[in-house]
Formats: sequence, structure tokens, C-alpha cells
Amino acid sequence: MPLQVSDMHLQHKFCRSFDNELEGANISLTAIHRVLDKVGAPETNGGGSTTVTQRLCWLISQQSKGEEERVQIGGSFDETPHWRFLAGVPLIYLPILVGIVPLILCALLVRTHLRMVGARNLKSYWKDFVPNWVSHSHNRKNQIVSDRFIAKYGSPALITRSKLFWIFNCKLYCPLSVALLAYLFYLVKVVEQWWCPFGHDRKHIYADVPIDKSFWHANGDSDLLHPDDRENPSWNEDAL
Repeated sequence: MPLQVSDMHLQHKFCRSFDNELEGANISLTAIHRVLDKVGAPETNGGGSTTVTQRLCWLISQQSKGEEERVQIGGSFDETPHWRFLAGVPLIYLPILVGIVPLILCALLVRTHLRMVGARNLKSYWKDFVPNWVSHSHNRKNQIVSDRFIAKYGSPALITRSKLFWIFNCKLYCPLSVALLAYLFYLVKVVEQWWCPFGHDRKHIYADVPIDKSFWHANGDSDLLHPDDRENPSWNEDAL
């Protein structure tokens, strides 16, 4: 992935000077580079290697880009026709009927596959992805409801007067659904890290799911891999 820092007006000389200052302060640049590897910062800028400063700048630019790509939804709330808003609300529950069971089955099958090929230390859905019940900011006693919403939409919105409506949605349906999708994505990332340790321009998003060795490393075929793939710490712990 090309490293783009020109728009941040940082000169090459400054980057090198900053790296020298880090090194002079007895800070291990190698250790910093390893951390940057784990978070997915690119190692090269076109054809040459990059400094710590340049890689940090890339991370900052990605964060700024994320702010620019913020989803716009609340700003158009008052402009959305009432009938369309109310008609759209029930659609959120359709995934319960058509999607949740297949997703659960997919997660179980992928996890079973990984366990059968030897995977250990896999994360748990309930322990690592579902938020703790007591960590929610609201419970039955202090759950809030929106009287303004009821006044705005009338009788079709009366169900939202119930605290149980919000508790079901915000403490059960939403967290468990997000956790299920996140868990399935986690398992699929492990599958790709194991079977396909081959770089591409989106591979950095897999860095949050490192494994000890890919199939190619464990099978003794690591020499067949591209050097960058062979020494990638996401699927080769010896590269750290």
C-alpha cells in the first residue's frame, strides 16, 4: 500500500531528524516499527523504506480520513418523512428471522474447522465479544424513554414508552448482533491468516488477529512465499 504523507506538508529531512531524535533518546526504533507492523502501518513508500515518523503520519492521516467519512444520519432526521421513518423501523428486526440462525451456523462451522486443523487459544463469543451485562449504562430502573418521539409520531410510537422496548433493543438485540458479526469476522480473519498469508492492499486490517504461524510456515514451505509475506508478523511470530 503506497504511503501518502505529502498532503501533511512533512519534509523528508524533518522525518529523518525526528527519527534521529528518537534514537538519541535511547528509544528503540525497531520496537516502534514492530508496533507499527501490528497496527498495519505500511512499511514502504512506493519503492523505498519509510521512517517511524512517516509511518506515524500515515496513521494520523487515516484517523483524519475516518473523521471525514463519518456517516451522516442524525442531521437529516427532521427532514425524513414520518411514514418512511416508521416503515423503516421494523426492517431492523427482519435479520432476526432471516439472518441470525445462518450466521450462528456459519460461526460454529468456521470455529469447528479451525479447531479441527489444530487452532488453539481462539477467542470466545460470550467472553470476548458480548459486552458484560453490568457494563451497560442503563438498566430497568434508570432506562430512559423519549416522550418527544411519541409526541412526534403518535400512536405508532407508543411501544417506545416501555422501558422493556429499549432494554431489549439496546441491551440484547443490538449488542448480541454486533458481537455475532464481529466474532464471525474474527474467525474468518483467522482462516485467511492461516491458509492465505499473501499480501494485498487490505491485508493490514487483519493485523488485529495475529497467529503464530501460517500453514505455509508450519508446513515448511515458507521459502516459497514472497519475502514480505514470509516475514510478516501477522502470521509469523518469529518475525517479531
